[in-house]
Amino acid sequence: MTRLALFWERLWPTFWPVMLVIGLFLISALFGLWDTLQPTIRMIGMAIFALSLIAALVPVFRTQIPSREKALRRIEQRSGIQHRPASSYEDPLTLGEDSPQAQKLWRAHKARLADQMARLKAVWPRSEFASSDPYAMRVPLAMMLIIGFLFAGSSWSDQISSPFSFADRSPASPIQIDAWITPPDYTGRPPLFLTGPASARPDEESGTYKIPANSEFILRAQGDRKISIGMRPINGAPADPTSSGSDFAITAPDENVREYRGNIADNRQITILDGEIIIGQWRLDIIHDQIPKIVLLGPPESSNAGVLRLGYRVSDDYGVIAGEGLIERAPVYEDDQTGQDTTSPLFDAPRFPLALPQSRTRDGEAQVYQDLTSHPWAGTQVLLRLQVYDDAGQIGESAEVAFTLPVRTFTDPLARAIIEQRHKLAVTPSEYATVGRALDALSIAPETFIPDLQIFLALRAARWRLGLRQDNETLISVIEQLWQIALKLENGDLSEAEQQLRAAQEALQQALARDASTQEIEQRIEDLRQALSDYLQALSQDAQNSDPSGDTQQSSQDDALTSQDLSRMLDNIQNMARNGARDQAQQMLSQLQDLLENLRMGQMQQQTGQQRQMSESLEQLGDMIDQQRELMDESFRMDQQDEPNGSDSDRRAELGDMQQRQADLQATLEQLMEQLNNLNSDSGEEFDDAKGNMGDAINALGEGSTGQATEDQGEALQNLREGAGALAEQLAESLAQSGSRQGNQTTDPLGRPRPTNDPDLGMNVQVPDEIEIQRAREILEELRRRYGERHRPRIELDYFERLLRRF
Repeated sequence: MTRLALFWERLWPTFWPVMLVIGLFLISALFGLWDTLQPTIRMIGMAIFALSLIAALVPVFRTQIPSREKALRRIEQRSGIQHRPASSYEDPLTLGEDSPQAQKLWRAHKARLADQMARLKAVWPRSEFASSDPYAMRVPLAMMLIIGFLFAGSSWSDQISSPFSFADRSPASPIQIDAWITPPDYTGRPPLFLTGPASARPDEESGTYKIPANSEFILRAQGDRKISIGMRPINGAPADPTSSGSDFAITAPDENVREYRGNIADNRQITILDGEIIIGQWRLDIIHDQIPKIVLLGPPESSNAGVLRLGYRVSDDYGVIAGEGLIERAPVYEDDQTGQDTTSPLFDAPRFPLALPQSRTRDGEAQVYQDLTSHPWAGTQVLLRLQVYDDAGQIGESAEVAFTLPVRTFTDPLARAIIEQRHKLAVTPSEYATVGRALDALSIAPETFIPDLQIFLALRAARWRLGLRQDNETLISVIEQLWQIALKLENGDLSEAEQQLRAAQEALQQALARDASTQEIEQRIEDLRQALSDYLQALSQDAQNSDPSGDTQQSSQDDALTSQDLSRMLDNIQNMARNGARDQAQQMLSQLQDLLENLRMGQMQQQTGQQRQMSESLEQLGDMIDQQRELMDESFRMDQQDEPNGSDSDRRAELGDMQQRQADLQATLEQLMEQLNNLNSDSGEEFDDAKGNMGDAINALGEGSTGQATEDQGEALQNLREGAGALAEQLAESLAQSGSRQGNQTTDPLGRPRPTNDPDLGMNVQVPDEIEIQRAREILEELRRRYGERHRPRIELDYFERLLRRF
């Protein structure tokens, strides 16, 4: 036993290097350090540990078992008995083996040694570990092992075995997902967050998220493990085997970031899996996009000039973006006695764009004027269908309506004859020779039948072009040339100016509809302004030529008033387009077209003396409304100033000037009320209230209270508008009784009385004043400021960008 103890004392210190190597290996494995290494480095590390372990085991195997003598010596030393009794007991008798006395003495000696040996005990091994570990490294080693096992938990065995696997086992970072729904831009809805603190809550009853159709599902996953996306139909959605997570477009903005994008067209449940673990699941219920609708408000109408007028109402859940009118030939029945098919092989069925009340109209009424009198189908029975489109590509149609396509009436005999030959050439191009002979006959005596040399030359040019070439391009060009000749004979220069005006209107309307640049819209407005000026000049010249004995001075005055009104409308359209209110600009342009069509139809009639005085009063009242609006804007700007500009004396002088102007305006209103009383016209309570509001504004300006003055001036402006509306109704009733008006409407499309010199009162046309424009600018500036803060989340910046793109 003592030999074993001595052997252990020799063997135990040699085990310390072995335990140190094994302990360091276990600590590194339990804390997952090996999983962070590449396979090659892991193999090198394992080789180093293996060599270290072998080197540590060499002293262990070299350790020998101590001899018996050393064991006895240890026993004697530990027992504390002197003279080494155990070693001496085994000594032999070397002298006196034959002597009885020596033998007896030797036996007595061994007996005494035996008595001493009875007190000997086995020796326990002594610890020499401290000499092998002078720095006590065994203590932190043991502590780290305990902590390592606690850190590894139940997976300690996997952690210990992981260094022996040389596959790529880099630790996977935790998967973090961000998911949201981006509705289509045309819906105007904000993104719907599915994760994070700002995530939306599903519907309480169905447990689903309501999203518009064709919304985009976006999932951003951060981590180096790949995830899978599962999709299945819910709530009666059709099963689509091709609709799965594999259809999602995958992008990798970063090494550890993956982004999945896909459109959701039907009710779906989306499940996000990390292996077999569900880390996200959402049920999406689609709000289907409704088909746009369009309904005619009445049967198609035509003006005296043959222009087709259509009134319609459009509606859609997210807005109508475009519309189109389609015309087809009505079927010809066997009992039809018209006797001639007017289908032209050279011309397609007419189709034309529709004007919308505003961009992306959700519900509204509009009207369009379309001149189709030059089409060969003019004067025949046709079928009309109106179509509207939304952003989703859906098409809505109106009910089919049968009517006779308007035809232009020509009073000039030569123009009628040319139109007849033009129609024959368009319907039956093979009759070009007959048409050519007819044109020869019409130009036999130009000095008798043709008033203008240019018309004669154009007619002969058309005849020779028809004789030289008969291809479709030439025939179409000749047909258009004959139409222009007939218009020239009928209306002179007015027809050309009218065509240029209509083209300028359509160009501006298309620019506003497609949200063109500000520079392009400015140019289109200037083109329309020039075309309008040319048209009004041609209209005035035509009126003088048709009635040379009339009162040209009065006509000139009427034209000047009309030009001022129309120019004011163009200015308003330009200002709205500049400030981003393009829907209102488009609406006012449509109203301008209505007014111009009324001018073309000749609905402006002469008035009696009393009616003319009332119209002049309305014009004066319109100027007063403009002056009152300017005073209100000035008071508002002064009230918004944080610090007065200039000295107190300058401010008092400015307030005194505004007070004087307000007093002058009040005096003008009193004179107008007296004139209306002389005409036996009831001025109404509105003018009395406006007069009182002006007096309150004068007092407020005198006290320096610009805020109170702004409120009083606003009330005065509203009362002036209401009084003007009442006065306009009185004038309309007077005109209706005298039979000087046509139709049942009492106001023109601008909300103004129909007579020629009626003013633009600004009652029904919503023109933004200074306060509204300033508020719109502040909102746009705030949007631009937030969009410029690039530290904001990307999804929020995208939302600001969509708002700025729209407005």
